[in-house]
Amino acid sequence: MSGYLISYKDDSWRGEMGRHTFSGAAGFTAWPDSQNDRLSSFRYKLPVGWDLRIHEHRSSSSRFKAWRGANADVAVNKDDLPGYIHDQASGHSWVKLNYSSIQQAFDAVQPQGPTRLLITKPSRIVMPAGYKGDMTWHQQGIQKTSRGEFVVSGSAPGIGYLYFTDYERSIVNVLTPAHGNFNHLGGFQVAGNFLAVGYERYENKEQGDSKILFYDIANIAAPVALEHLTITRSRAGDTAGAVGLIALSDCWLALVANWNAARLDFYTSTSLDLRNNATRFSAAPIWSWSKATHGLGAGSIDNTWGAYQNINLFRQAGSTSRMDDLWFVGMHTDRFPSMEDWADLYHLNLSASSPVVTKKSKKHYYNSGGGQRFVYASSFYYDTTVKAFEVYSAEAHISDGVKSRVDRWI
Repeated sequence: MSGYLISYKDDSWRGEMGRHTFSGAAGFTAWPDSQNDRLSSFRYKLPVGWDLRIHEHRSSSSRFKAWRGANADVAVNKDDLPGYIHDQASGHSWVKLNYSSIQQAFDAVQPQGPTRLLITKPSRIVMPAGYKGDMTWHQQGIQKTSRGEFVVSGSAPGIGYLYFTDYERSIVNVLTPAHGNFNHLGGFQVAGNFLAVGYERYENKEQGDSKILFYDIANIAAPVALEHLTITRSRAGDTAGAVGLIALSDCWLALVANWNAARLDFYTSTSLDLRNNATRFSAAPIWSWSKATHGLGAGSIDNTWGAYQNINLFRQAGSTSRMDDLWFVGMHTDRFPSMEDWADLYHLNLSASSPVVTKKSKKHYYNSGGGQRFVYASSFYYDTTVKAFEVYSAEAHISDGVKSRVDRWI
C-alpha cells in the first residue's frame, strides 16, 4: 500500500505545511507545531479499501473525520472540514477497512462531521404536482446502488414518486406508479439490481392498506416494474412505511414495517430469480413481530423501539445469508423539540418458532446544518468490497427546485 497527504494552511491548497507518505500497515502521525491547529485544506491519495482520518488532537483515540481511499488524488477544502478539524486538527491516521462483523462496521461510523453532497434536478425533469411546499409531502427514502447511483422515494398529494440519478447525482428519470389513490412511497431498500418499496395512501394513516412494489434497476435510466412480485396488503392497518430486502440462500426476504414500524411482517419469494414471471412473494406474511407482543431479545442494550421511517436488512459480514444471523438498521428522528436523528442496530433470528429481535447498538447522528433528517430520507449502504457502512440522509424536498442536500457519514 502507498499513498500521501499534503496539508495546507490556506483554503485553496496554498501555503503547504507538510507532506506525509503512507506505506505498509496502518499508522498514526501527530503533527509538529508548524502544522498543528492550522489545517484549512489538503490533498491525499489512498487505495480503495483504506481510510484517511484527520484527528482533532495528537492522539489516535481523539475525534476524527474520515475520507475514503479512491486510488486517485482527492482535494478537500474547508467546506468539508467540521469545526473540530478546521484550524483545529493535530494529526492523521490511515486505516485498512475490513470490519469482521456488521456490528463492528456499524459502530465504526463517525456520527459527526458528515460530508454534504448535492442531488441536482435538470430543467427537463418534471416532478409530480405538490411534491414540495409543505411538510406533509416530502422525500421518504434514499438508497445508493452498488454502481454509485442514487434512488429517492417521496410523496405528493396526487401520487408518489421515485427518482433515479446517475453517478454524478443528476436526476435522469422519475417514476410515478399509478395504483388506485395511493400517494405515499415510503422507506425502501435496493439490493443488487432490485428495489422494493411500500405504497400507501397517506391520508389513511395507520388504518390504511398498501402494496409492495418491486423494480429491476439494472438500467437506472429505465427501471422495469416487476408486477408479478407485487404484494397486496388489504387489511386495515397493513400500511408499509418502510421495506427492507435481502437475498437468502434459496429465496428473497422482504421485511415490511407498518405505520411507525409498530409491526414487522416478513415475506419470502418462491425462488431467487425475481425476473422470472413465475416467481411470487408469499401472499401473507410468513412471520410477524412486534415489540408490544414479543418484546426485544435477551441481551438487548435497552428496551426502546423507534418509529422507524427506513429499515435496511443485511447479512453478517463475509458470510452467506443465514436465517438465524440477519441484521437490520432502523432509522428515526426524535421529533420536537429535540429533532435528533438515531440509527438502531438489531440482530434478527428467523430460525426460532417466532422472530427474535435483539437490539445490539445505537448511534446519534449530527447533520451538516440544514434540513437533512432521517425522518425525511435515510439509509445505510453496506460496501461489501471493504465491509464498511456509508450512511445517508436527505432533506425534505428538492428545496429550491434544483438541488437537494444530502449528508454522508463514513
